[in-house]
Amino acid sequence: FTYEAAKSLNETVNAPETAMTDMLEGNNGTDIHDVITAINKAELSVTVTTQVMTKVVQAYEKIMNIQV
Repeated sequence: FTYEAAKSLNETVNAPETAMTDMLEGNNGTDIHDVITAINKAELSVTVTTQVMTKVVQAYEKIMNIQV
């Protein structure tokens, strides 16, 4: 998990709040569909990241259990 990946995930997770603010202030032509899309994208990103991290931890645990 690199710094760039963490930064990208953070931006994706914060995007719905930004979209909501833009919609409420009438900025950038943002509408409710943009907000919902940002929320769904953030949710999917967190889910995938969690699953990948779980697999990495499981693989590490398997490696640590190998007897030499």
